[in-house]
Amino acid sequence: MNLYGVYPPTADIQQAWQSQEAAWRFVARGVVIDDSYDPLAIKAIYVTGLIFHSCQAVQILLSPNNPTATMFYPAFAVFASAIELLGRCLTGNPSARNTGNDLAIGFRWLHRPNPVDFEDVAEGQVIVRTQNYAYTISDLIALRNFAAHGQALNLSEIRSFDYLVLGGFPVLLSRGIAEYLNALTTTELLASNLARASIAPFRNNPIFDIIWQFLSDANTFPAKVATAISRMDWTYKSPLANVY
Repeated sequence: MNLYGVYPPTADIQQAWQSQEAAWRFVARGVVIDDSYDPLAIKAIYVTGLIFHSCQAVQILLSPNNPTATMFYPAFAVFASAIELLGRCLTGNPSARNTGNDLAIGFRWLHRPNPVDFEDVAEGQVIVRTQNYAYTISDLIALRNFAAHGQALNLSEIRSFDYLVLGGFPVLLSRGIAEYLNALTTTELLASNLARASIAPFRNNPIFDIIWQFLSDANTFPAKVATAISRMDWTYKSPLANVY
């Protein structure tokens, strides 16, 4: 079987990363054959699983049985947590702090998934448009803060918003994930930052789901994950749809 692999991290963090390798092998026990995947590849697969599970949760929250106005804020908070995780991997954030920057970096990558210059994207950059409004990175961060903190913060930082904003993100996120997984195989900086990123190897279910569903061939792995996310429906569901 053609196995997915990640580019080796830089020499300066090899020692620190080697101290984590056993934990990543351990969390994958019972899912992968010993030494069939490099520990850093296991970490990449684990992250992919966490992001994919978050996308599935958003899909459930925004199903036709759940009016979007009721489920929008929890769904946006779950979605934003996936973008924050992606950003943490991109920055190599070794702590649980500075999550706002991780979130901004994640959105920057969605707009320009290129390892060379994604960090140059400004926070005023429009990331997604609905038929009513255009949303910048700053807008999306403010909306995440509102959604994730009990919906009790001042929304004055957001000029306007609607319940359509999540509808366009499956396509954007699918492209971002595919480009990230592909870039990890060839880009030393991204691989090194993944090694640095603070991610706890807590359970093997994310690894199992990704390998079982998408990893029969490493060459098609990023595209398969991207296709599954792009086919999700996060569009607005009217409460009138369930009126009989």
